[in-house]
Amino acid sequence: METALSLLRHRLNENEHTTLRDIVSGLPKLRRISKPMSCFLSRHQETIRVELSSASARQSLAVGMANGFLAYLLDRYQYMRPSAQDRARVLDSYRAMTDVIADATDEPEGSAGTALGAHHDRLQDITLGMLRSVGALDDVLNGAAPICRQYSPSLQCEILGLTGDDLTGPLLDIGCGEAAELVGFLRSQGYPAWGIDRLASDHGQAMPGDWFSPPTAPGGWRTIVAHLSFSLHFVHAHLHSGSEAKRYAIAYMTILDRLQPGGSFLYAPSLPFVERLLDPRRFHVVASPLHLPSGGAVSSSRVTKLVQGSGLPPEEDAG
Repeated sequence: METALSLLRHRLNENEHTTLRDIVSGLPKLRRISKPMSCFLSRHQETIRVELSSASARQSLAVGMANGFLAYLLDRYQYMRPSAQDRARVLDSYRAMTDVIADATDEPEGSAGTALGAHHDRLQDITLGMLRSVGALDDVLNGAAPICRQYSPSLQCEILGLTGDDLTGPLLDIGCGEAAELVGFLRSQGYPAWGIDRLASDHGQAMPGDWFSPPTAPGGWRTIVAHLSFSLHFVHAHLHSGSEAKRYAIAYMTILDRLQPGGSFLYAPSLPFVERLLDPRRFHVVASPLHLPSGGAVSSSRVTKLVQGSGLPPEEDAG
């Protein structure tokens, strides 16, 4: 399938500087087959047809392209949360496009060109829906681009305030990143650490998943950490979308429920609008200011679970 993959690489190289704003605005060039790509298709049309003659080959190419597009979206705007339906629609669109390329018998500007326009109309519609669901469409149209990047393990440990006591039992990094660098660093030091992330591959120490259903550990997690991941997304939901904010509030309490008594949830940035609602008889909260070059007021938080039970504030004083 080397020729078909070369066609894909050619297309990716042409659009490497495409922004998320370009997609949601319907940039015209995305809907057209360029002259160089048209020449490539004309020259290799029969080879591509043979390479994509089987259903399994078409499916493999479509899955690879769909996953690549979703990864691109999450890298360009990390607060997007593709649903199962969103993922299925993206894959269906790439399947349809792959079928047209495989079966094309006319000039590339013909059926393939028409299909490419329809394909990008569908991707635009799906992307618009995902951005609206998290209240971010106006931000993107105004040029916002909160690109997701991984920080060094040492910097993460410093910001979160990880201590030796935090590493004595099982540790879970939620939103650990595709490379799970903090998890790998801690395990290299002999500490029992695992991670979950929507982009992670399942290789033992990091599992695909999200913070809405954090895994359990025997006896509970000693420490759960989230560096510029869960709480950053919670703040975004709090500011943009009431329904998403409610989901995050439920997830926050679920995370605390996964802790051992005496265990801690360490995260940055802090969540003062939630932390002040916790029952002080069950949770001890410490927020530590972070000293930024810009002078901004940002903190990291440590929430320690004192006893088992609900973290909701009591309706009346028990004394």
